[in-house]
Amino acid sequence: MVVVDSVALRVYNKKVIGGTMRDPIQLRKQIEESGGHVLREGEDGMAATVPLQGGGVILCLIVSWGDGWDHVSAHAEADEMKPSRPPVGEHQVSTGRLLRRCPRWSEMCFVKDLCFFENECVVQYHPPSKDYVNQSPEVLHMWKPQNKPIPMPPISMV
Repeated sequence: MVVVDSVALRVYNKKVIGGTMRDPIQLRKQIEESGGHVLREGEDGMAATVPLQGGGVILCLIVSWGDGWDHVSAHAEADEMKPSRPPVGEHQVSTGRLLRRCPRWSEMCFVKDLCFFENECVVQYHPPSKDYVNQSPEVLHMWKPQNKPIPMPPISMV
């Protein structure tokens, strides 16, 4: 960790990689301690799978930290053999024995805690309709600009 103008920057493979999201070494450790596996790793991100406790659901993650942004995309793959009705309006795609679906709120909270520190605020953007790029409706994204605070409403409004 390096401090420049009182901003903490991560250094990985002798490169400064930005903000405060867990660095790749910490992230790999968090994933493995959660029973997950890093499938691919590059200098600006990684892909991983993490099973949820209780079984039957695997979270598939793409984590990146390039271009000034920390980012996580996630979708869930649920075992079709475990009975569960999706909430109304939830999009699901069958992929053989696993059902690919949007992560639930509690699952995204788990992903946030896995990839970011508890004092960090991350957001899910809803851009103007003309800017939509929705290639997979069952994938959700979390974003955080590196080294810039995200404005938040007063705590009484949250």
